[in-house]
Amino acid sequence: MAVKQDELFEVRAALEHYASRGSFRSFSEVDRTGGNAEFRFVWFRDVPFRVVFDPVRRTLTFVDMLPAIPARSAMDRDLRAFVRQYTSAAVPAHRRVDPRRVGVAVVNRRGAASIVFTFRTSDVAHAVRKAVHLANDILQDYLNDGRYVQYNVDHFNLNPELA
Repeated sequence: MAVKQDELFEVRAALEHYASRGSFRSFSEVDRTGGNAEFRFVWFRDVPFRVVFDPVRRTLTFVDMLPAIPARSAMDRDLRAFVRQYTSAAVPAHRRVDPRRVGVAVVNRRGAASIVFTFRTSDVAHAVRKAVHLANDILQDYLNDGRYVQYNVDHFNLNPELA
């Protein structure tokens, strides 16, 4: 179990790094259940986020990151395509998520999309960085599509007068 504790320490340290830089606010780790570690923080447009690290499956999940997206809807399909493009060699290496090192999947349950990252590398800090950077690109780039203005108003505190 020592390896799993070391990985939890590395995940915690990597996320705390973003909090110390001011990227995440109100960062906290909540009581662990079932061996998983759950982190909460305020991020994009003052919205609270939940991230769960499962040390057995070696996954980092941005839980219900995008609410109110019906499964198999156009928005769900577009999100999956957006995420898939980040594993392509067409994306510059510094922005790409190498699927040999970090797997990424969109999971839509009950109309809420979670982004799940699977660590396939021993470099946990690298995997967490890639996860946070892609999550940020989803929030900054994917949601910036003009089709999602009302979605941003409804779920991500976008001022409709500035849209």
